[in-house]
Amino acid sequence: MGYSKSALKLDNYVKSSLERGISENKIILDCSSLGWLQSEIKSAINIAKARIQLDKYASLRKYIKLEISRNTKLSNIKQKLLNAGWKKEVIDKILSECRK
Repeated sequence: MGYSKSALKLDNYVKSSLERGISENKIILDCSSLGWLQSEIKSAINIAKARIQLDKYASLRKYIKLEISRNTKLSNIKQKLLNAGWKKEVIDKILSECRK
């Protein structure tokens, strides 16, 4: 069974709102006032968070591959990412994937 157009619009609205820094509570209030059920909104928030995280990992992979292609030392790549706030475990996992 497919996703309805309106549910897809809710998911896209929630994702773009989270990316713009709008709080979950504000999103819930706004969507509730438009007739959405809290369960639908919370589900959309969870889906949006997962999509945002995947987007971040895709950007990280792209950055690492670019730096590897520029022959940047892996230790330098890792240090830059640690300084930017990435977790060591995430960096190590993505570095390992990119070097295969």
